[in-house]
Amino acid sequence: MDELRMVRDLYVPPEPAPPQEVAAARARLDAVMRTRRSRPRWALRGAALGATAAGVALAVTISVTSPRPQMTRPAGPSARTVLLDAALSADRQPVTKGRYWYVDSRIRWLQKVKAGGYLIRSTAQSENWRPAGSSSAVGTMHFLGARPATPADEVAWRKAGSPRTFLTVEGKRVSGKAGSVTVDMRGSDLDMSSFAAQADLDELRGVPQTPDRLRAWLLALPQSPAGPHPGPTTFPKPGAPSPSPPGPLTQAGLNYWLFVQGVSFLLYSPITPKARAAAFQMLAELPGVKLIGTVRDADGRQGTAVAMDQLDPGDRPLRIQHRLVVDAEKGRALADEEVVLGPNTIYPGLSPGAVASTTTVRSADWTDKAGWKSGH
Repeated sequence: MDELRMVRDLYVPPEPAPPQEVAAARARLDAVMRTRRSRPRWALRGAALGATAAGVALAVTISVTSPRPQMTRPAGPSARTVLLDAALSADRQPVTKGRYWYVDSRIRWLQKVKAGGYLIRSTAQSENWRPAGSSSAVGTMHFLGARPATPADEVAWRKAGSPRTFLTVEGKRVSGKAGSVTVDMRGSDLDMSSFAAQADLDELRGVPQTPDRLRAWLLALPQSPAGPHPGPTTFPKPGAPSPSPPGPLTQAGLNYWLFVQGVSFLLYSPITPKARAAAFQMLAELPGVKLIGTVRDADGRQGTAVAMDQLDPGDRPLRIQHRLVVDAEKGRALADEEVVLGPNTIYPGLSPGAVASTTTVRSADWTDKAGWKSGH
């Protein structure tokens, strides 16, 4: 990683002082030193201390007389600095190995109920194990039920008769019963948000370890929107309708696609620490990535959110913001969120600011233990 370039970008060096100011400062310094040489205590200091004092005095004199800026860090963080900090932390992590790549995640999403107008939050838990050398996975997804999203929604739910099933404004019937649905994911790719995740795990060990090469590698994938036959740029979240087929992407649309792929890499994919650092760097360089600030994810963990506004294939805003929550100090991605910015067809009935869907990754690492039941 080019750490020197990172530091150079974060700090602004001062401009050199004009020659006439330097000459005047030296003249004043000579006058001071001539006066001090007459004092006995300076004679004991030695030539080296005198040279050090001269350097300090010159620096102080120039800084006072020159109005030019000194070397300072930017006043506050930006999305770029947060992601570069995360990249440095990720690069220092050790390489881990195992027989299976294990991901434990929890998915939550909001929907508005047609009768009563209150919100419900559905929750599902996903666990999967992908054997090394394979692109398939073994695991389960359990639906943990739906319940009113807030205390105010619970009041409205009780007024509606405390129903055990909910009819949403999209016309979908949702059960409040935990564990009512279990999906066996054996032999299928569980991470459908990223084309890169469909690669063989051994192939993912060779993912490029610099941001420029990683970007080029992603754009060269067969399903990349930069290719001759682009596939869909995103996959629908639980409870959301399927998106329409995209057309050719503009640069803004391509940048958003790269943001989605980078987020998926960081959350779910078994890439090396250096490749993870490269993914953080790639996101840091994308135009349109903004800093949201300190947040807590749906599991209560504190992190920093960076985001990009979603666009349709025609570069029209979808009024949905895609957020990545990171722990920059540990170089980890914690959660993937979609936040409503305004009325939209994907999350109808939700107010601006609502976290419409969120996936928290509780664990993503190599393990030698297969945790699925023998019947699977």
